[in-house]
Amino acid sequence: IVQEVLSKYFRVRLGMTSQQYFLASDENNSSQTEEEPERSQSRISELLSNTPFATLFTVFLCTVVFVLQSVTILPTATLCAYNVVYLGEWYRLLSSGLSHADIVHLAMNMMSAAALGAKVERTVGSLALSAAVTWSLVLTSCVHVAFSALASVVLRSEAPMYARSLGFSAVLFHLATLEANVDVRPTRAVFGMAVPTRLYPHVLLLVIQIFFPHVSFLGHLSGIVVGYMHFYGFLCPVLPSRNFLLRLEESRAILFCTRNPHCKYIPVPESSMLVERKCDCQISENCTCAFVYILRDICGGIFLYLRRRMGQEFEDANDLDGTVVV
Repeated sequence: IVQEVLSKYFRVRLGMTSQQYFLASDENNSSQTEEEPERSQSRISELLSNTPFATLFTVFLCTVVFVLQSVTILPTATLCAYNVVYLGEWYRLLSSGLSHADIVHLAMNMMSAAALGAKVERTVGSLALSAAVTWSLVLTSCVHVAFSALASVVLRSEAPMYARSLGFSAVLFHLATLEANVDVRPTRAVFGMAVPTRLYPHVLLLVIQIFFPHVSFLGHLSGIVVGYMHFYGFLCPVLPSRNFLLRLEESRAILFCTRNPHCKYIPVPESSMLVERKCDCQISENCTCAFVYILRDICGGIFLYLRRRMGQEFEDANDLDGTVVV
């Protein structure tokens, strides 16, 4: 009975027999399986062709560092406040941001970097984003170390000084803060919840900490702090000015990028609040320098207090087998 009903359905509705229908469906499935690799290759090529130069170079650099660390050519240097302050391992301020724990950690950060970096790069240009990312790797680590020292004093515990972190997440929160402050949309979606655009990085920080409690809260918070410092002009003394970027664009040093259409180089825009925000104001520069000196003195006082109070109590952090916080 089922066979007669199916044969009648195929003859009336589709004008073909049941065998012809199933043969046609098999051919369609085989053609779809053959087209899937081609579609994936086309999507990857389209993504690479649409990603700007500085963002693509950042993703490439982090991937290369991860590969070299996986084959033990480069050591994995995490950020540890004790090692930086007491052992003088200052290279961790830069190397920790380029290192990742595993392939999943790398993939998540690089997908976020490709999305956020492309948006910011189209706003400020390739050179400005390169300078911002370079300084962000160092500044977010410095702020993280300062927060760790402050937390160690407030909590009266050695744990914050020994906590280890690594990854590009702090720079991503820096870029997310910049992108949220220049976005014209009133709200953003965070896991289906509509939040004000200006509060997007803060809500994202809390949501990630709730679902992933082992991630570095101070590392992500450091990225938000550096992002606000960048947006409000406190980083102008260290970031290159627009005139310098224009002169660098015309130099022969990066001629292969600016004149090569395959590089997807984004030139310096004519006007952008992120490229030149209060940088020409002498009063702002003086206030920024004063802020930097005050912050330096505060951090120096905290570190001096830690040295006097717990200088001999700290054990060598290299002998610890603590869990790496990503």
